[in-house]
Order: sequence, then structure tokens, then C-alpha cells
Amino acid sequence: MALKPGTIEDVAGSMAEEMEQVFRETLPSVVPGADPGRGEAERRLLFVAVAQGVVRHLAANPDAFKVGVSLTEGTGEVTEIQAS
Repeated sequence: MALKPGTIEDVAGSMAEEMEQVFRETLPSVVPGADPGRGEAERRLLFVAVAQGVVRHLAANPDAFKVGVSLTEGTGEVTEIQAS
């Protein structure tokens, strides 16, 4: 599966959507009584920008990471990730 950073128009199944979800889940414990809908457009822009930047950086630097994978009976498990 390819990394999907997301766009302002389409965050479904993307890295930006995951960031939004974590923000919504975490906000009440950090800022009790905060309105989760306030600033939603600005947050989406921030999450999309960060996700697109991360994916662009990874694509531009493919040799910067070493990933180890263990295969057992048709399933895979990441065993190691190293940044050089």
C-alpha cells in the first residue's frame, strides 16, 4: 500500500486523517472543555501540509531508511526500522 498524505479535498484513509483523529481523541485531556470544531479548517491544512511534507521527504530520500521484514506463512511483520 502506498503512503497517502491526503489533500484538503480528500483526507479519507490518509496520514492527515490519522493526525486529525489523534488530535480529536487527545484534545479533551489536554484542553478540557475545548470546542473540537473550532479551527477545524486551519488544523486540516496543517495536518495535510505535514503529511505531504513527510511523504515528499521520504520519497526524496529512499536510502535514508533500512526496513527489516520477517515473513512467516504468507504474513509479514516489520522487525526493524533504522534511519541512517
